[in-house]
Amino acid sequence: MDQNTFDQLVADVKARTDLVAVVGRHVELRESGNHYVGRSLKNPDTTPSLVVWPDTQKWRDYSGGGSGGGDVFAFVQYARDVPFMLALRELAADVGVPVAGTSNTDIERLHERRRLEELLTAAVGCYHRHLGDERRSAIKEERGYTDATIDRVQIGFGAPGLWEYLGELGATEEERLLTGLFVQFRSGGRADFFANRLIFPYWRGGRVVYVIGRRPPASTDAEWDAAKYRKLPVRSEKHPYISPLITNDYFFGEDDANTDGVLLITEGIADAIAAQQAGFKCLSPVTTTFRAQDHEKLVRLTSQAKRVVIVNDSEESGAGERGALETARGPDETPTCAPRTVLARWQAASGRGGGLMQRLCEPSSHGGGS
Repeated sequence: MDQNTFDQLVADVKARTDLVAVVGRHVELRESGNHYVGRSLKNPDTTPSLVVWPDTQKWRDYSGGGSGGGDVFAFVQYARDVPFMLALRELAADVGVPVAGTSNTDIERLHERRRLEELLTAAVGCYHRHLGDERRSAIKEERGYTDATIDRVQIGFGAPGLWEYLGELGATEEERLLTGLFVQFRSGGRADFFANRLIFPYWRGGRVVYVIGRRPPASTDAEWDAAKYRKLPVRSEKHPYISPLITNDYFFGEDDANTDGVLLITEGIADAIAAQQAGFKCLSPVTTTFRAQDHEKLVRLTSQAKRVVIVNDSEESGAGERGALETARGPDETPTCAPRTVLARWQAASGRGGGLMQRLCEPSSHGGGS
């Protein structure tokens, strides 16, 4: 494709795309005079700092110095952390403009992935509404989370009725099974995969991209389902009805990684949420260390951070410390983010409130950094 053809393609997609509608998929907007305002996806703000001008089809995020802004392509890149060409292909697929080098299969996959994210997001909203006052209070007592944090993350509970709810939203039986949120039995029956579990969603660009469920302390589940955490299953011989586009390649808190300040990496999702509540940018593999195949992605996501603080558990077995060292070194001793990396002990930083930043950023005897 020559430059003139490419420029025309970009112009055609832009002309057929409404920026307000695209931003509205990720951010709750309200009209304010001749523009719209909403909360930043990247930085905490007490008042809406994201502004969208429909007449010029431009936007700007005034939080964090106001460096983010531009056209609809720039917004998709900002919101979903994707390169320009992927943003172009996604928007082109939305408005039906063919892109050279992109097959019909590619476009169908983009549509399917978008539909899956819509259903996962709707499901998380349903789970959140079923959390209930008693479980909410228990989470606040156990973890110290505020109501604002619980509502921001949309922590929920796997109560009955999700299958019917998604059906009411127009999801077909096949679409509901594609999400991985349900187990299909050979007998023809089915069950909610996260039944009676506390639900923790992974958000990215205003959409849910993955989900895990935690067994409540007072759970009466059968012994076979005694695992503390259950992760959204992926396609396999056991689950052939799940979409191959459902993957466990996401980290919790990926939107937070786009920071030029301090980025924390915690072992667990509960600690990551607590760190975010305390005002930190935080990323988590939701296990002791990142997989070798995730190394390249981790390097890319943390490339802008001034300092990366790895805060794993400090149990007697030493698993958390070993995992932290593996994360810092990377596979084959290839540094992930050194010399910007320090190691910290979570137990030494378990207090909430003032002084947390100082405690978290103190290197352990094994870590160092500039």
